[in-house]
Amino acid sequence: MSEKHIEKMNYDNEVIGMLGEFLELIDNSFDQLDINMVYFLEKAFKFSAEAHFNQYRKFSKDAYITHPIEVAKLLVKHADKKILTNDVIEMCMVALLHDTVEDNENISIATILEEFGLRIAMMVEALTKDESSHFIDQIEDIEDEYPEVVIIKVADRLHNLSDNMENMAFKTKYRYANETAELLQLAKEFADKYIIVGRFWGLIDELREEYQKFMRGWKNV
Repeated sequence: MSEKHIEKMNYDNEVIGMLGEFLELIDNSFDQLDINMVYFLEKAFKFSAEAHFNQYRKFSKDAYITHPIEVAKLLVKHADKKILTNDVIEMCMVALLHDTVEDNENISIATILEEFGLRIAMMVEALTKDESSHFIDQIEDIEDEYPEVVIIKVADRLHNLSDNMENMAFKTKYRYANETAELLQLAKEFADKYIIVGRFWGLIDELREEYQKFMRGWKNV
């Protein structure tokens, strides 16, 4: 058995453990679960894990799959009980898939559309980096139908800020700070306009606190 094959087997076993923990979190967080939605959530988890095999976080060097999982967990943690469970599950699916197209040349939005349907594909596309478009514009382009995509971006940015960023270049930190300020402003505007976004105000506030900490740390360097 080759070293690469053993590495994949070990990774798959780790993923099975992560999936079990995540599904247990989902089960403990919601009173009623749609079995079909849980099936697609599990499918999205496995799809993401496969897409991110052998990929690692830039600063912490953790297996990359830990990032989309943590983003999804943040959504579950901050989900207001008044939000429909299926809406939260759908957002978790997008969170799990949000970097799959950007980080894998063999996966396209068409792939996501075929595997998970139009709603998921549209939100994943809005969260996929496009060099020809600003990420704020991408979110605003679909806000009428999918305003919740801004919350997934907030959770994504919150987890990114928690990564080990001491080695981040000054230019990158400057860009990151500006983007986060823009995102917080957009999230506030969306929270005032859309009920589903407003239900996640605690998550927006947590990003604001982490951003302030990030700025204080940067200025003290």
